Amino acid sequence: CTHPIPLNETSISIIENSGTYKATYNCNGGSNLIGNGVITCQDNLTWTDPLFFCSECSNPPVIPHGNLHIDLIQTDQLVYYDCNDGYNFYGEKYIKCENDDTWTNPKFICTPCIEPPSVQNASYKIENINSNYEVLYECDVGLLLIGNKFINCLSNGTWTYPTLLCTECPAAPSVQNAAVNVDLIRDDDSKLTYQCLPSYYMYGSNVIDCNINSTWTPTVFACIECVNPGNVTNAVFTFVMENGHMIFYYECQDELYLIGNNTQQCQSNSEWTRQKFTCSTCPQPEQISQTSVIVEVSPYDRIVKYQCENGTIGAGNITCQSDLTWTAPYFTCSGCTDPPETPDANYEVVHGDRNVVYECDVGLNLIGNKNIECQPGGNWTDRSFICTVCAEPADVMGAMYTVEKFNSNYTVFYKCDDEFNLLGNGVMECQSDSNWPDHNFICTKCSQPPAVQNASFKVVPSDNNVVYECDSELNLIGNENIECKSDGNWTYPSFICIACVEPPVVKNGTYTFEMIDNNHVARYRCDGGFTLIGNDVIECQLNGSWTDINLKCTDCPNPPNIMNAAVNTENIHHDDVTLTYMCNDACTYPPHIQNTTIEVEVIAGDPVVKYSCISGLTQIGFGYTACDNNKWTLPTFICSDCGPPPSRLNATVFVDNTQNDILINYHCDDGFNVTGLPTLQCEMGTWLIGNFTCVSV
Repeated sequence: CTHPIPLNETSISIIENSGTYKATYNCNGGSNLIGNGVITCQDNLTWTDPLFFCSECSNPPVIPHGNLHIDLIQTDQLVYYDCNDGYNFYGEKYIKCENDDTWTNPKFICTPCIEPPSVQNASYKIENINSNYEVLYECDVGLLLIGNKFINCLSNGTWTYPTLLCTECPAAPSVQNAAVNVDLIRDDDSKLTYQCLPSYYMYGSNVIDCNINSTWTPTVFACIECVNPGNVTNAVFTFVMENGHMIFYYECQDELYLIGNNTQQCQSNSEWTRQKFTCSTCPQPEQISQTSVIVEVSPYDRIVKYQCENGTIGAGNITCQSDLTWTAPYFTCSGCTDPPETPDANYEVVHGDRNVVYECDVGLNLIGNKNIECQPGGNWTDRSFICTVCAEPADVMGAMYTVEKFNSNYTVFYKCDDEFNLLGNGVMECQSDSNWPDHNFICTKCSQPPAVQNASFKVVPSDNNVVYECDSELNLIGNENIECKSDGNWTYPSFICIACVEPPVVKNGTYTFEMIDNNHVARYRCDGGFTLIGNDVIECQLNGSWTDINLKCTDCPNPPNIMNAAVNTENIHHDDVTLTYMCNDACTYPPHIQNTTIEVEVIAGDPVVKYSCISGLTQIGFGYTACDNNKWTLPTFICSDCGPPPSRLNATVFVDNTQNDILINYHCDDGFNVTGLPTLQCEMGTWLIGNFTCVSV
């Protein structure tokens, strides 16, 4: 290729790589190269076109989902954009470097959605907000936008439907408890549709239209909290709002006569006042002094009731007859004032206009006395009834009740008669199934039941008594019931609450419970004619088990006493008829003494061992030994082949112990003292006499 064409304010460098030549343009003077400054020598020996220019502006802004390109060398400093595949271009495709060395703001966007829908009398612009594409509509000058001015680009490449209207009318009129339904606004329709707020009901036409004089047609609807009262046979209604309340005005059709009060009003409790009119074939009934006409709506619409007024009572019905005339009224107005009104109930005056009988509305039950009476002073007796969805509460012996209404629910309160006390809960609420729960109390002449450690009580209405229950993890042993006696006192509780289960049963025996050193014990005793042998007490241990039972009740007498032995109580079983003896702790076999024999004797009830010298030897001293504190006493005798020791004046022989040496001692009698050595020794069959005497003191 020939040398590249030099451009103003640029320099060129050429490099060769594997036979390919490339020329790179660089901008001089600190200006920025916008575009691609590299050209390549082609096979036809010409250079590719240079697609750049030198600018005082920095690099052009990056547009999401768009890319820029530059036309052949030009002097207007323009950068052109187009969108990536799958995106649509909206707006001006170029930006320009201004004299202040900044780029003009891009006025286009690349969006996955197609062309937004057009709206009459409105223009739009597209925005990219946090990667969400929105179209913002603006009405033409002089028009008001009503509705939602935005639509959004959906993932399927379509726009949400525009719900706006550009109108010459002012803002939509405000209606209490209502708002314009924006979702129903269309740009090709001048109408607006209202909807009521939640919990409110629509009455009337909820659509208004923008007139040619740029005003809205009047609103002829209201949103109120009362549901539609329904159609009335042979009647139509209109409605008005008066002092914030909706009032229906009825008119009869088909040439029928409207009898009664033709209005119904939505009350603050969201309920309509009762319908008090009918459309009758008979004309308006005659007016009777001190009365008003009350219409009791019936399937036949043929009955009208007169009600006395102005401090008088009485009522009477008249009926529309087939000849289109009313029957004659047969009643008088006198006595008390009007009977008191009661929610959910109607009344009828009977028995000479001096008695009133109430009746609850359909679906409700009357609880209490439905009658009141006109007293001589001109006052009515007190009402003592209520209308409830629940049936009559259960009668409880010794109790009376009242029913009251709290927060739309009914509660019955039981109260015992004066001579009785109420135990348990005497208050119950009417359940959702319109039934009363089973009563959980009794009326009794006794006062509060006695408190029992680790136990609580509950009443059992079906048995009219009280049942105790032990605290958690404790066992009730005994009779959990107590009863109210005729003297107004409770029977004494005969149970305990302990960690152990029921003690074991002993044949022919019973047990009672005691506290010994803060521990529960069961003490057994035998039935009449039986003897208790063994340990009569068992103890409840911390692990919830009883100590072993070692006793029996037997019809045998007390077991015989065996010397130095006792019945082994630890081996006694209440279901066994045998006893086992165990010897007391005692001495071992008596000590062996040479040249003796032993035999056992009983002296003063105690066993002793008697030592005897063998034949040919003489026993000198006391040859007995006894067991004392598990040890044998030391025998004090000797066996001698010297024969009996010689006697000495005023002295007696004394053997201190048994020794291998045959040695005895003499002890002087009382009043004498020994002189010399008072001993004798047997040696080879002869006594060697010691030299001693016993001298008088």
